[in-house]
Amino acid sequence: MPYSISNLFSNSGSNTSFSSLAGLMQDYASIQSGAYRKLLQKHYSNMSSSNTSSNSSKTSTAYTIERRMADKIAPKSEDTSTSTETTKALKDIHTTADDLKNSATTLSKTGSSVFAPTSIKAEDGNIVREYDADKIYKAVKNFTDNYNSLLDSTKDSTVSSITSTVTAMKNSTKANESALSDMGISIGKDGKLSIDEDTFKKSNMENVKSLFNGANSYAAQTAARATSINTAVQIEQRKANTYTNGGSYSYNYTNGNLYNSYF
Repeated sequence: MPYSISNLFSNSGSNTSFSSLAGLMQDYASIQSGAYRKLLQKHYSNMSSSNTSSNSSKTSTAYTIERRMADKIAPKSEDTSTSTETTKALKDIHTTADDLKNSATTLSKTGSSVFAPTSIKAEDGNIVREYDADKIYKAVKNFTDNYNSLLDSTKDSTVSSITSTVTAMKNSTKANESALSDMGISIGKDGKLSIDEDTFKKSNMENVKSLFNGANSYAAQTAARATSINTAVQIEQRKANTYTNGGSYSYNYTNGNLYNSYF
């Protein structure tokens, strides 16, 4: 006759330890499934019907117990952020840095379609290959707009890794001031760029390509610094943790999820 596992726990003499273990496992299962919490809530809810003030006190006690359990895993402070930036500020910097990186990469990457010559019919009827000044202008104008947006989003930043990279980026721009000026791009007192469309389109596009296209170009250097700024933003975002109602933290205090699993 097959041996039933229930017999293992039915013997109150020799299997006392097994019964205790089974009880602990059942308690743990109740906690993990949420049944234990539901029983607590039902208990205090029932008490509310007979004594409202008593229920209020005991519900508060239940919350205090739960919170203390969470505090054993995570700090009591509801805001564990160690970042000096607000979440919105970090988001704005991330967006503008990403936009600048993309526009700079579009100009700098090898084989960029922006600088691909197009076939144009000359006045003498011959077909010549020339740069598309309109296309190049639009790409460079997008670059300058994104550059200025990044300066705006970082002007009040107190994160040294961000501000130092922005300073390096501005210094690089200043070092190329003469070349930029020749193509109608000027640097304002606030460091922002402005571009004159007519002057730019009349410029030598070979010089424009030399400045903005290639692995060692001004645009490539700017793209690299925008990437560095985004890396610094990501580090700050990991510091900006907020304690949630569920007892978990967004980053450093992920052990709060252990508390969640109990209820």
